[in-house]
Amino acid sequence: FCDIAFGPDAARIAALCRDDGDQALLCGKIAVLRRIVRRAVRERRKVLLFAHMTRTLDLLQHFLAREHVAHARMDGSVPA
Repeated sequence: FCDIAFGPDAARIAALCRDDGDQALLCGKIAVLRRIVRRAVRERRKVLLFAHMTRTLDLLQHFLAREHVAHARMDGSVPA
């Protein structure tokens, strides 16, 4: 993921990350999402996220867990 997003600078950028090297969290879209989610939590609002692929939901779920944000996932694997 990081190689696609940052190309040859991926290793240098990953080294700058203060997280545990979780490269997916370096994405600019995730940085914007982090600001949105933190503001929503602060204002006690809810956020609804949609994704076309379950892999994207996996990344979002991982991000929300790292941010200690309560979340629920609904996809094709959730029993009816």
